[in-house]
Formats: sequence, C-alpha cells, structure tokens
Amino acid sequence: MKVLIILLYILILFPDINLVAQQWTENPQFITSDPDFYVAWRRGYFEGYTTAPSIPQGQPVQFKVSTKAAIQPNHQVTTVSSRMKIYRVNSTSMSGDILMTPTAITFNATFYPLHDKFNNQLFPEDSIYHYTNGIYPVEYKKGCDWANWAVAYTLQNTSNYPSGFYYAKLYLPGQEFNPERIGYIPFVIKPSSPASTSKMLCVIAWNTYQAYNYWGGGSLYWWTGDYDITSEGSSIETVSFRRPFVYHFFDCCPLSTQFGQLDQRERNFIAWVENNGYQMEYCVDSDISGGFSTSLYKAIIFPGHSEYWDPVQRSNIENDYKGEGGNFAFLAANNCYWLVDYKGSSSNPDSMYCYKPETPGKPDGDYLWRNQTEGPEGQFIGVQFYGVNNTNEPQIVENPTQWIFNGTGLSFHSQFGFGGANPIASGESDMKRSEYSPANTVLLARVLTGVVQHYPYYGDDLYADMTYYEDTETNSRVFAAGGFGWTDCLFGGDYNTVRTITRNILDHFSLKKYIGNIYTTLDNPLEWDSNIELDGNVNVLSGKYLKITSTTVSIDPNVVLYTDGTVEINGNVTFDGSGSFNINPSGRLLLKAGSTLTVNSYFVLENGTNQITFESGSRLIINDATIESGATLTVGSGGTLEVKPGATVLFGSGTSLVINGTLSANGSTGTITFDFVERNSNGIQVNSGGTANISYADILNATNGIYFN
Repeated sequence: MKVLIILLYILILFPDINLVAQQWTENPQFITSDPDFYVAWRRGYFEGYTTAPSIPQGQPVQFKVSTKAAIQPNHQVTTVSSRMKIYRVNSTSMSGDILMTPTAITFNATFYPLHDKFNNQLFPEDSIYHYTNGIYPVEYKKGCDWANWAVAYTLQNTSNYPSGFYYAKLYLPGQEFNPERIGYIPFVIKPSSPASTSKMLCVIAWNTYQAYNYWGGGSLYWWTGDYDITSEGSSIETVSFRRPFVYHFFDCCPLSTQFGQLDQRERNFIAWVENNGYQMEYCVDSDISGGFSTSLYKAIIFPGHSEYWDPVQRSNIENDYKGEGGNFAFLAANNCYWLVDYKGSSSNPDSMYCYKPETPGKPDGDYLWRNQTEGPEGQFIGVQFYGVNNTNEPQIVENPTQWIFNGTGLSFHSQFGFGGANPIASGESDMKRSEYSPANTVLLARVLTGVVQHYPYYGDDLYADMTYYEDTETNSRVFAAGGFGWTDCLFGGDYNTVRTITRNILDHFSLKKYIGNIYTTLDNPLEWDSNIELDGNVNVLSGKYLKITSTTVSIDPNVVLYTDGTVEINGNVTFDGSGSFNINPSGRLLLKAGSTLTVNSYFVLENGTNQITFESGSRLIINDATIESGATLTVGSGGTLEVKPGATVLFGSGTSLVINGTLSANGSTGTITFDFVERNSNGIQVNSGGTANISYADILNATNGIYFN
C-alpha cells in the first residue's frame, strides 16, 4: 500500500511522467522532477563491460552484458537472444568507424539488478520506492563482478584486431537502429608486443572515464553531491572498474556516456591520426602501472583528460620513460592532477581509490599530486591546472620561431586555435609557473582566460598556456596544449594551423624528423634507428653522444648536422640529401667494427685531429667534401675510406690525408678530384701497412701528391 500511495502521489504532482518509458529510454531525462534521482538509478536498455579495459592483441575478450529486455513480471528474469557488432574507432562519428564483424554475433543476455549494501536486489520498476526510503545502490564501489554478472560472450580470437579503441554495439534482433534499444561497451586492444607496429603510443584516460562514471550510484565528484545520493553521502573514495559506463550529465554538460569520455576527447584525435598516415598503438593508463613496457616507444601521446594517475604510472613516465629520453605530448589540460591507488591486480585493477575530503568551495585534498613529496605535476609536464576559463578566445603566439610552428606562417602575437565548437583554451586551463615549470620551458602561446577560480597563487589572472621544453640531460621533449579544445580544433576550428602543429609534434617526437640540439651522453645516448629527416640544423653538443644504427638520415637543403660531440655509427648508415655533415674541431665520428657510413650529403671535416675513429672492417664512403685548413683526415688501420666516382674533395691549407688502412678512389665512371688548393699541402700520405687504390683521379696542387712512408 505504501508503494502504491507514493506512486500515486508522484503521478498527481507530475502527470506527464511516463515511468516505464523513461526507464526504457537512452534519452538522458530525469524520471522524476528531482534531479538527484535519475543519475543514481538510471539503467540503459543494454549495458555491459569487458573483464579488462584493455586486452592484448590475439587474446580473448570477455563481455558481461545486462539488458532490460530480459525483465519479466514480479522481478523474474529470463534470457533473450541478442546481437553484437564490434567496431574500431577511426572516425569523428560512429557512422564512419570500422566494422570488424560484418556478420552479427548472436548471444544470450539476461538482466542484473542493482544491489544495496545488504545485497538486496534493486529493480528499475521499484526505484522510486527505494529512493524514497533511502535504499541506494553500491555497484559504483563494489562492481558487477561482486554482483555475479556472468560472461555473456567471449570473442575468442583477436589476432586480426590491430591495436586500437573498440566498442561493441548491443541490440535485439530487428532493433539495431532503434536508439532506445541499443547499448555500447568500449574497450582497448593493446599490442601483444609493445612498439612492434608503431613507435608511438596513445594512452586512453580510462581512470578519468571511471572517475566521472556514475553507473551504480556514485562517482568521485563532490560537485555531484546533489546527485550523489548514496550510503556514503557526498564523499566517495572508491569507484569500480568492473561496471558499465552511464550517460551522465551535469548542468546540461555530458560528463560521460557509454563510451566513457571518448567523444569529448579522444575520438577526434584518433580519427585524425588514423586518416592522416600515422599509425599508433594504444593502451589505457593503468597498463603503464601494470607491467606494459613503454621503453621502445619514441613518443607517448595523452590526447584526453588524463587527470588520475597512480604512483607507478607517474614514476614510469616521469622517471623511467622521460629518463630514457622518451618524448610525450599532452593534448588536453589538467593532467596528473589526482593521486589514486588501485585495488586488485596492478595489471587489471578491480577499482580505484582517491581520497577527496572535499566540500563545495574547498576543492582541495590530500590526494592532489602537487601536495606529494614527488612534487607538482608541472615539473615534468611544464604546466598544471589552475582553473576553468570563462572565455572563448584564441591562443596568442609568443614564440613563433620555435620549430613547432614551422609551416604555419604564424608570427608574434598571431592568433590561432579557435572557430570550432571549442577553442584550444576551452574548459580547464593549465598555466606555466616559474615555481614548478622546468627552467627552459618555452611559452609557445597563451590566452588570458579569466580569473583563477579554484587555486590562488601570486596573482588573480588565469591563463591557458601552451608550452614546450627539452630535457637537457635525457633529450626528452615535452609539449602541453594547456586547454581542452585541441582535438576539436583538428576538425571544427582552426584546423589548418592545429593540424600542421600536430604533424610537427608527431613527426619530431616519433623521430620521423629531428631539429635542434642533442644533449645525451654515452651512458644514455639518443639513438636514431629508423629513417629520419633533419628539417633544421642539428647539433650534437660538446661532450654529448648520438648513436645511429642501420638507417638513412636525410639532411634537408641548407641544413647542417653539426658534431661537437660524438656520432657513433652502427651497421649500414646513409646520409642523403643536399645538406651537410660537419665534424667540428671538438667533434668525433666513431665507426664501429663492420659498420659503413655513406655520406651522399656534403661532408666537412673542420680543423682538428683524431676526429674519425675506424674500427676493424669499418668504411667511410664520401662524395663531395671539404677538409678544412689545419685538419687531418686519418684512415685508421683496418678501416677504409672510399671516395665515390665524380667526387671533388677540397683540402685547405696545411691539411693532410693519412692512410693507415685503405683508400679506395676509383673514378672510372667519373673522374675524382683531390684538390689541395695550396701547393704547400702534403697531399696523400700512405703509411706502412696502408693501401691506396687510386684510378682515374686527379691530385691537384699538393707538394707531393701521393707518397709512401
């Protein structure tokens, strides 16, 4: 009788409410006039999750599914024949994603009710009664494995599923295109062998997805306190990974969907990357804490709102990966903000714990990363979160000569990054501050977005700052966008500029291209082991070390690879292009045993001695070259210098070419010229044990031409 009276009372007050219809729709509307009610209780027509958020390629994927179609009268449930199709995200909308299962998968699904803390079942049709009587669901904390959701279907073989972001579409026969009768399960396929198909890793911010996920009664947010009607009140510290995602709106803003936050952050980036010639591998953030190796990746990209990090993830990124010279880019804002701890397996956590002793007006807590002994997050990102901006303004360029802006045509105080749904500086804003940003952090662009709303510092202005810095010990390179709108601007806004900058970042961070200084030392050298283009001057600084392994280095016109430190050659390496390779007076070229360096670019040996070391069986092959005044080119015992047909080698005043190994100069298909410029130069000196095989060559201006010691 009590239940009936409550229902009648609600219907009298709200005669337009259709209780059944509202529970059976995916349209995010409240099923009573009380906004608290719908969030905690709403059930999708189809819901589900995979037993792990990311699965290695080739391994099975297990799906746990619930559907309201299986609810029978009097809280009875049955199983219903259901359908599943699996898609791989590579488009700005679901209609363009790749269908992996042209033939729909058939499986049986049932319904699983929510539970209160006493393990009593909570069915949707009784939700108003439970809500009115303070009986709340706890799946948000304990998860659905605790509630004994069974595996509804196992995709046994994913060997033909490349690493990527995937989702299963769930529906009843004949209802595939009925938006009120479908559901989705997102998941990630990660590589079984990291970096085997790409040297770039895209990290999906799954922790943040779950932090905002309200399914089963709660999220990690105090500001959903009005909605957050649970047995714990408004302070929730644990959320489960073993649950579906829910449509969750706050102030009419979608905070999550059944795709987590994919459609607010990562989708546009993935679509742009997948359709612009870049290949990436994918993982979720907890993978980095659970043994997934990042060591072979040259670039790690965080395209989404990567707000929640556990200590292992931070150490692996800030210390290990960055410490090995890895590059990374943050294309959203408010990254590595909250400290979390995982519960359960480190490689596949059951849940996530984050202590937030918060009240409205006091967004602070012991679990902020900036309050930890490791130091503020900005010390390795370059910027960190200070507030939510209230403007719709473009970024203003502050340092247009940085290579990141190459090809954009931007100049000082040019504007870019706006015009779409969101400018780059939309939403939460990160700032560069001298008290935590690395000393050499470059302010690329910024916009004054308003007044600091959350965290006071030494002023009241809030900026969205775009930054870049190079670690002068590890050679790691770090880019931070400073705002939420980067991926929106790839398609809907200032896309020409943002696309060009994105290409520059991906190309250089992945070592497809390189420009700038090299800071690494012998004990941890930067290594070029795949084809690379030098599109700007590169300098191996004095005392620093570059290792090049079996690859082609293309040196663009008017570009110089300066060597003040050491360049080591391993395997067969070729320098192509019309630029120049210069060994400066303090520079060294080390040709490892059995290696060959072919310099089709211009070769310059500046004034110095013992600048080239030939190990046994090594070869240096040069085309046109200049041996500067005072320099000595010595071919060590066991090494070979080969001069290509048609080459001209110019020797400055007081120079020498000393052969302790082998000189090969056969100009039968094009006369070789050794021009010593001044007649007092010594010419070619072949020492005891050395060999000179010279034919069809002119030796000009040397006092002795060629002579033997």
